[in-house]
Amino acid sequence: MMNRRQFLSASVAAGVSATHSKAGPQDLRPAMSMGLADAKKDLPRTAKLEVAGDALRILQFTDIHFFCNRKKYGEKADLKSVEDMKRMVENTDPHLLAITGDLWSDNPGGLGQEFFEYSLEKIESLGIPWLFNWGNHDQLDDYATAQSTLTEAKHSLYRGGHDGGNYRIPIIGADDRELMELLCLNTTTQGVQAAQEKWLAAQKPSTSPVLSFLHIPLLEYDTVWQKKLAKGIFKAVSYTHLTLPTIYSV
Repeated sequence: MMNRRQFLSASVAAGVSATHSKAGPQDLRPAMSMGLADAKKDLPRTAKLEVAGDALRILQFTDIHFFCNRKKYGEKADLKSVEDMKRMVENTDPHLLAITGDLWSDNPGGLGQEFFEYSLEKIESLGIPWLFNWGNHDQLDDYATAQSTLTEAKHSLYRGGHDGGNYRIPIIGADDRELMELLCLNTTTQGVQAAQEKWLAAQKPSTSPVLSFLHIPLLEYDTVWQKKLAKGIFKAVSYTHLTLPTIYSV
């Protein structure tokens, strides 16, 4: 298993983001309660992505928040987001899409399932392999069914159904060599908690570089920046009710 320093280095190098909102009653749920698949459902736990050569292009989308502004703009804003996403795919020609949380916006009146299905269809339509991290606003009544749907969706590399949204994706090069491994964690509404640490501790050591994706950043993100242990770009944009991602590059 990678040690703490290796894990933090991998995490800082990743495109990780979060939306920090005021906690509500649903935020008090245990971390792993945010979506275990039905134990009787035999979902795959592993996936891999094969790429030609030794380069990997990842296009990250985070905090799309489909349905967030429907009352004000109708579907117009969401369709504009989809068009922007398609344009970015065309411009970058990625091997992989990283959908890193808050794909839709909450579960008002039990509408989360409708939001989820709409959002999933839009991601599938991009035609590119994709991974998914749960965000604090990706809320539903029925997480077990959603775990199956995510795993079985078109082009999906999601494999966290039986492990609370935590999974690994090896990246395989043209010579059948593992170039790197992607590590996906479900930070639910609370960040990395004991459940995620327990899952990490149970994993076999990685034989290649690791890049991690998670929605709610680690406290150490700010620490390494303030202590000048990371080089690159620091960007935090504040609004009245949220703070957008802090992004590091090392």
